[in-house]
Amino acid sequence: MEQEEKEPFQLIDGICWSSEWSFESLRYALEYEPSPDDLFIVTYPRSGTTWMQNIVYNLQTNGQPFDADREHFFAQNPALEIDGEIGIELMQRPAAIKTHLPMDRVPYHPLAKYICVIRNPKDVCISYYLLYNSWGDVPKFEFNQFFQYFIDGRLPFNDYFDVLRSAWQRRNDKNVLLVSYEEMRTDLRSMICKIANFIDIALNDELLEKVLKYSSFDYMKNKYDAERRLFEKNIIDNIEDKEAAAQRREIFMNESGIKVVRKGEINDWKSFMTPEQSRQIYDRFMATCKECEGLENYWLKWNIF
Repeated sequence: MEQEEKEPFQLIDGICWSSEWSFESLRYALEYEPSPDDLFIVTYPRSGTTWMQNIVYNLQTNGQPFDADREHFFAQNPALEIDGEIGIELMQRPAAIKTHLPMDRVPYHPLAKYICVIRNPKDVCISYYLLYNSWGDVPKFEFNQFFQYFIDGRLPFNDYFDVLRSAWQRRNDKNVLLVSYEEMRTDLRSMICKIANFIDIALNDELLEKVLKYSSFDYMKNKYDAERRLFEKNIIDNIEDKEAAAQRREIFMNESGIKVVRKGEINDWKSFMTPEQSRQIYDRFMATCKECEGLENYWLKWNIF
């Protein structure tokens, strides 16, 4: 009799979660009571989180690049379900709270604002796979295994197809701005203008040029991951509990290959997926999002499907 495969992740209050991650910070995120002046960046992993937080930060700091003051940058962009209460307490408004929670599970306030970034599911699958396997505290998968977990909606942060559906259903809310990764990649100038208008930032030519420069993909690719590593190392070096510091340091060393900012290409999935896998994603997308009028055509000009 074959031994039943053990499920590698757990459902915590309806959110798929790794047993190596903090349950307390996840529950804090789900129970968080938003303030009227909160701004949320809502994305599934590998959908443009870092890019959007950088744009917002540039706009809120009159064009200051993230590497001018890395401590300030990261403090102003806490991850709700990872950094938990401490992250929110250290943040100084105006700032942005980033989260990978599905849109229908993000704490809601009618006066808070929500920027939601979506990306075509094929590129999300590939990019998530490459990032996931560089994490030091999760079980590792070959691509075909990972692909099946993605299709089945059994990865951390839930089913991406359900995430797309819940985001699309909120796209016309006055306090929600829904944009796509593909729009950011092909028309960053227009995206910056749209975001600035949404968060009530007066955008002049000088500020626009700064944001274009410091939130460009090339600028982030050249600098972001090095700054992130220095920030994480400094946190570890200041942990007083030696055992806890040693554990964090081991994970830190095991994750030396992580590239949060990688290629950023549209349709990079074509170099990874088989035609059959591509068809499976399309079928899953159509089955889950069939009532999302306009969503399939949203990506039409990028020849995704």
